Amino acid sequence: MPRTTRKAFTLVELLVVITIIGMLMALLLPAVQAAREAARRATCVNNQKQLALAMVNFESSRRYFPGWRNQLPDHNASWVVMLFPYLERNDLWNEWMGGTARAVRINFMICPSNPPTTTAAGRADNAYVANTGRGNNNIADGVFHDHTNAPNARVSLDYISQHGGATTTLVASEKLGAGRWDIRGDNAFQNIGFMWEDSRPNNGINAHVSSHHPGGVVAFFADSHYRFLRNDLDYTVYQNLMRIRGGGVIDDAQF
Repeated sequence: MPRTTRKAFTLVELLVVITIIGMLMALLLPAVQAAREAARRATCVNNQKQLALAMVNFESSRRYFPGWRNQLPDHNASWVVMLFPYLERNDLWNEWMGGTARAVRINFMICPSNPPTTTAAGRADNAYVANTGRGNNNIADGVFHDHTNAPNARVSLDYISQHGGATTTLVASEKLGAGRWDIRGDNAFQNIGFMWEDSRPNNGINAHVSSHHPGGVVAFFADSHYRFLRNDLDYTVYQNLMRIRGGGVIDDAQF
C-alpha cells in the first residue's frame, strides 16, 4: 500500500486561523454582553413591576399611597416596609409591626445591573426609590411624603388622575447609590426616594434617577406602566413627570 503523508499547518496558516477566531470572538462578545444586559434589564423591570403593583394595591386598600416615612406602633418605617403585606412578605411585616425592625436582603430590591458590593447577611441593600418630590410634604410636588411629621400629606390615585394624570406621574424608579430600604431618618427621602430641584443639580446621580443600564433608567408610573427614561431627558420634563400638578402639557416623545 502506498504511504500517505499528512501535511502539518504552516505558521502562516496557524496565524490565519487564530486571527479568524479572534475576529469571531470580537463580533460575538458585544452580542453576548447585549443579551446579558437585556436579561438584567428584564429582571429590573419585573422587580419594579412588583413594587409598582404593591403600591397600587396599597393605595386601593387605604385610598392613599404610603409615605416615604411612616409611623408604626414602636418605630418609623420606610415605604418599602409598608408594602410588605402586598409583596407576600407578611413574615417581615409582622416583625416590624411587633417591634423588631430587622434588616434582611430582599432579591427584588436589587437591580442585577447594580449589584451590592457584598452578599453578607443582614443587609437591606436597595436599588429602587420612590417619588418624594422635594421632601417638603407638598402633595403637588411628589407622591411619597413624610407621614410621621405630615400625616395629612397623603396622595391618592384619584388626586393624581384629576391633576397630573396617572400615566404621566412617576412613582418608582432606580437610583445608583440609593440607601438601605430600612433607613428612616429625617433626610432619608434623599436616599430611599428620588427628588427634583428648581434647576438641574450638578450631581445628577445623588439628586435623581440613575442606573447602569446603557442609555437610561427603568421607571414606573402611577397607572403601573413602565417606560425607559433616557439619560438625556430634559430636566424640565423630569420635574413635570414628578410633580402631580405638572408644569404644562407633557408630550410622550419628550421622554
